[in-house]
Amino acid sequence: MTASDEGSEVPGATALPPVEPAQLSADGAVDVEPPRGDEVGIAGGDGGAPPRGKEEGAPAPVRGEGGSPAEAEGAPEGSPEAPSSPGGSPEVPETELPLVPAGLGGGLPMGRLLAFVAAVAVALSLTLAARVRRPAVPADAAVATEGLVDGGEVEPADAGGAVATGNALPGPKDPVAPASSAATWRVSTLKDDATVTFVEAPVGKRTLSGALAKAGLPTHEIHRLLKAFEGKRKLDRFRPKDTFAFALDKAKGRLLGFELTTAAFDVWQARPSDGAEGPGSGPLVVAKLDLAVERRKIAASFSVETELHDAVKKAGLDEDLLKRLDDALDGHFELAALRAGTRVRLVATEVRVEGAFSRYAHVDAVDVHPPAGAALRVYRFAGDDDDEDGHEAKGRRRKKRPAGFYDGKGHQPYHGGWRSPVPGARISSRFNPKRMHPVLHVVMPHNGIDFAAPTGAKVYAASGGTVVTAGNGGPCGNMVQIEHPGGLTTSYCHLSRFAGGLHAGQHVDTRQLVGYVGATGRVTGPHLHFALKKAGQFVDPMSLKMDGVRVLPPSERGAFSSARARLDRDLDAVSLPVANAVADAGARDEEVFEEAPDDAGDAGIPGDKAP
Repeated sequence: MTASDEGSEVPGATALPPVEPAQLSADGAVDVEPPRGDEVGIAGGDGGAPPRGKEEGAPAPVRGEGGSPAEAEGAPEGSPEAPSSPGGSPEVPETELPLVPAGLGGGLPMGRLLAFVAAVAVALSLTLAARVRRPAVPADAAVATEGLVDGGEVEPADAGGAVATGNALPGPKDPVAPASSAATWRVSTLKDDATVTFVEAPVGKRTLSGALAKAGLPTHEIHRLLKAFEGKRKLDRFRPKDTFAFALDKAKGRLLGFELTTAAFDVWQARPSDGAEGPGSGPLVVAKLDLAVERRKIAASFSVETELHDAVKKAGLDEDLLKRLDDALDGHFELAALRAGTRVRLVATEVRVEGAFSRYAHVDAVDVHPPAGAALRVYRFAGDDDDEDGHEAKGRRRKKRPAGFYDGKGHQPYHGGWRSPVPGARISSRFNPKRMHPVLHVVMPHNGIDFAAPTGAKVYAASGGTVVTAGNGGPCGNMVQIEHPGGLTTSYCHLSRFAGGLHAGQHVDTRQLVGYVGATGRVTGPHLHFALKKAGQFVDPMSLKMDGVRVLPPSERGAFSSARARLDRDLDAVSLPVANAVADAGARDEEVFEEAPDDAGDAGIPGDKAP
């Protein structure tokens, strides 16, 4: 046995006899030479076929269990009595078997052909086994195609997601593979057609037929459209963010396509079928679009230079991430405290519809490095036996415990059900009923808190409730007031505009969009003034926080440790950005926007008296 033979041995494997190379048959057919043992990975291969000068009828030597050629005692080489296996069963001489017709085996004896087939089969099985037994990925390596952990289980990588280079997950700016090979036809493809009138608008407070009429769709086409939807989908209830789009043939005044969108992945479409008058002249056909909805993990990092909002956008992330970050850090770290010089790394799950970004499902892990103080890592975890749909690992269904965000010790601090109206915005002026106005030098109560944010930043309801006011608030500018259970009322002032369709009497949920930051009313700069009343009296909005700590039960700590380790690897694969030098960041902690005094003597809410 040669050294190369020893290196290729697999313990317990019995090598097959080498097979002679193919020859040119008598009728001219060319027989393909079987691959050698060392070419296909056969254990113990000795270099392939025997010498060409060897007699055709002589059987090849076979290896015993030790790997060396086994020869029967007293039997001369080439004797038919030589055993063919460790068991000692006699081998039938190949010359006694019929030859295969030239068209099938090129004149090879049946025994040789069977040996060749067996050799190939063993080679394939050993090659597959070698791949299965490939070296494990090092513990500190993050594989880009692996899913991350959610609820203690590995989530497969999303189909169609971008492939990351190296060990890092794809970033928000990395290209995304097409969601499907055949793109779904959308009405918006006719937007730039000069022969078409294209309209896209929110349904708003009107009925759908009223909204369509206002948008310019002819009455006969509205009736045609409503009739097509009968029995398919009810058209009587809509939310402010629900939108429609239609394309109208300018010359014929006929509808070429219509879409009703209630979510990025919930789209109903109506298209004309072919009729007697030609293509598109038949009845409208209504169907819900089967859109490709995908999730993919992304990793990103950024350094806060001025405002968190700007840092997120500069990193190529959507501002929707601010809400998810606020959820993840709630109780662990004040998002408003992410001041200049703070560095952040994160892993998040984004939702894409037909390859286009829709929203962030959640943050999986976040690593915060403030300019002063200890770094903080927070991990999303849902339990050791639940997946995202609330199913246990064994298929049983139980009430799902919502996913939480825990620190490295498995602790989850939490507050009550109140959330920041402008996630990530810095508090520039706090509640102070005896504040000395910095410009007028008179005592002028500041009965709320100010959030510094650019014009157009989204403003959300701090908690669920009923809209009382959505209109002009005088010195307060564009204002929204919401009544909440327990005699609480919140006010959102100086908005640049309101959320589409928002109106008095409407119920809103926590984190529902109500407007956008602006500088309307008596102010000199864009910001949100957020005020809270309890039983008619102003109170500090920061007093809404009710502290508590959830601790993972012992039964889930092992799964959490595994999840944390995997998320740590993904975070560590992201480069921590270099903090940029910022001049006197602390001087911006209490930036005050000038507000002219009004008759009420408060922050600008008309008719409210200071306590």
